[in-house]
Amino acid sequence: MKHSIAKRTIPVAFALSALGGGLTVVAYVPAASATTHTAMTSVTVSGKFVKSLSKTSFTMTSQRKDYLVRTNAMTHVKTVKLSALKQGEQITAKGPLEMHTITATAVTVGM
Repeated sequence: MKHSIAKRTIPVAFALSALGGGLTVVAYVPAASATTHTAMTSVTVSGKFVKSLSKTSFTMTSQRKDYLVRTNAMTHVKTVKLSALKQGEQITAKGPLEMHTITATAVTVGM
């Protein structure tokens, strides 16, 4: 009698442990990807103004790299308005960088 119970419970125990291990792996994948997306580095990039894309964004080049700079209501803009910028003007943007996009916390013209 004991022998037949053991034959039935051991495969079920192995199946449940394998299923539990699979759930553990699935639970860790979203947590790992969430930390990589939130890790943005704060930078200060100086370069030349290329063109305005909208009232809140523009492109600039620095050391042969193109950057998209996005501004919002919290961005400190020093010296001039963004709408008054001309192509080739020296500009500095500070803020977090993610995939060549700077969410500007400060923009300075002429430095």
